[in-house]
Amino acid sequence: MKKISKFLSLVLAACLIFGMLPALSASAADGDAGNFMEIFTPSGGGGWGGGNAPYLTTKNSNAFNVIMYQNTFSGTFGDQHMGGIEMSLNGTRIATNGDLHLLPTPEQWDATPAPSKGTTTTDTATNTITVPMTYSGVSDGTLRYDLVASSTDKGMKLQMILRSDMPESLKGKARFNLELLPSSYKNKSYQADLNGDGVYDNFGVFPLHPQDPMIETERVDLPRQEWYVK
Repeated sequence: MKKISKFLSLVLAACLIFGMLPALSASAADGDAGNFMEIFTPSGGGGWGGGNAPYLTTKNSNAFNVIMYQNTFSGTFGDQHMGGIEMSLNGTRIATNGDLHLLPTPEQWDATPAPSKGTTTTDTATNTITVPMTYSGVSDGTLRYDLVASSTDKGMKLQMILRSDMPESLKGKARFNLELLPSSYKNKSYQADLNGDGVYDNFGVFPLHPQDPMIETERVDLPRQEWYVK
């Protein structure tokens, strides 16, 4: 099978994350490309939430933070909403559970076991944090990928970069998932770049109720699933 070279990317528009606090857009100087956020490496549990993991924070303000796997998912209960990639605004968690998921909402936590985390690396020159991940929960291969968060001139970018072939059993099912806190975004607008060309081509408004047309999907057949999933 041909090596998968394309990566899945999620670009979060500044109007989505910072729409609640417009003044943040002025924290990076004009022409200071890629320097909207910087890496903060805490010591002695002095980081966001008392953790020690490095994370991205807005320069000169520390108002918006992107936390890269400070908490791992529970091996039994993967729905604690406090693992993977998290984001906070003014000290309040606004997004969480950013990582690989195998089932669509609302069953996105059911497909256990959770991926395992490698050693986090940082690049202060580009303000980039990389977390290597491994998913070995299927019988027809092991999926290896990197979760990457990097600063841009007006915000930040998340990427899920594949480092191995996609197992056949995961094709069309494995996806990147990030949960936003609904109460913070209801009735607020969003824009998205669906094909990665840098042009926003999809627009909408977060609804008051998570209602959407239903589609039929095939569940991933995992060798091991917890009793409450079975």
